[in-house]
Amino acid sequence: MRTAKALPHYRTDWETALAQVRPGFCILTDMQVVNENGGALLDAFQAVEQLIVQRGVTLVAEVHFPGLPTRRHTDAVTTRQAMPVEYFLDIWDATQFLDGLQLHTGTAA
Repeated sequence: MRTAKALPHYRTDWETALAQVRPGFCILTDMQVVNENGGALLDAFQAVEQLIVQRGVTLVAEVHFPGLPTRRHTDAVTTRQAMPVEYFLDIWDATQFLDGLQLHTGTAA
């Protein structure tokens, strides 16, 4: 993802994955490996974000490496789609949060 300029199967892969979940699902995403200069991929990311929202995502837990501007890049995608996002600095914290959410709401992470 750091050097990607095109992702020819990105949308198709997400469509396949989203067909396997029920509304109310959660996503854990490691944004530490995002290409910060992936402006050319923005349309593809936004299209997939729209699919995720339409499928009924409850929450996306994004993990960002402290000090990198990846959150600003992903905000350009998520804020336009009104996707519910929580931000974390490490995978463990995000996983613990999602586990707790799953226990309280019955959602699938």
